[in-house]
Amino acid sequence: MWARAVPYEEFGRLRREAPVAWSPDEGSGFWSVTRYADIVTASRDVATFSSARGVSFEEPTDEDMAARRTIIDTDPPEHTKLRKIVASTFSQRAVAVYEHFITGLTGDVLDRMPAGRAFDFVDTVAKEVPIRVLAQVMGLPPADLDLFIDLGDRLIANTDPDITDVVWGRDDTDAYRRFPFRSPYGKRLWDLGREVVKDKLREPGDDLLSKLLRAEVDGDRLSETDLDNFFSILVVAGNETTRIAIAQGVLAFCQYPGQWDRLHIWLHIMPGGMWASGLAMRILGDTPLAAKQ
Repeated sequence: MWARAVPYEEFGRLRREAPVAWSPDEGSGFWSVTRYADIVTASRDVATFSSARGVSFEEPTDEDMAARRTIIDTDPPEHTKLRKIVASTFSQRAVAVYEHFITGLTGDVLDRMPAGRAFDFVDTVAKEVPIRVLAQVMGLPPADLDLFIDLGDRLIANTDPDITDVVWGRDDTDAYRRFPFRSPYGKRLWDLGREVVKDKLREPGDDLLSKLLRAEVDGDRLSETDLDNFFSILVVAGNETTRIAIAQGVLAFCQYPGQWDRLHIWLHIMPGGMWASGLAMRILGDTPLAAKQ
């Protein structure tokens, strides 16, 4: 269903007929909650709807969760404490420091777009920008960026045989149950992260990884397991989610050209909007999409 398109009609039917529906298909089953207000309620009621047992269809043991728990597998107050460790790195003031770098990087990536022929926007643009921004923020070695992308893809798409050769639900993954996403590539990402951490211990800087090594939660430093999992979730989620946002944003403009026209005007009249407008024009061109189509 999802391979064909986002199933908007099916979600609409569920909201009308069964807004809270039982699905027995995976493991011991799960509930599908499809109304906005119900989703907000469940998200806020952590005592009833906990994330501490994991956020996938797997049913990990306590030992499995202890080994691979990330920030998304925790509830407040533990979740809040972990968020505070990285919050300052992503404040509006902190992000503004990277504006010049991101502008130059995006321009370089767009300069490499093939002219006059079709190409895969995700591979050429959407996945190139986030990982390099993330590398700058985290202090990752530039030479390993393609490997970070590859490992992240194999982890996130651990049910897709077109992307990973160890498929959850098809192959025996019991030996990897204590690694991220129950995947051997989770261990490879941990190993790679530990080498980066060793370098940061020798030569700490102002990057996010150096801050994690100095961070304390309730007076305690993060353990090696905490660092492993923090590293993996930052590399995977920080790269993958932004890649999708860029790709889906461009797709939405192609599908709704009137919105591109509105953005085109808004970027030119907003204070400080010219630099952003320049980047947007580089991606989709200075001619309104409505005229192109």
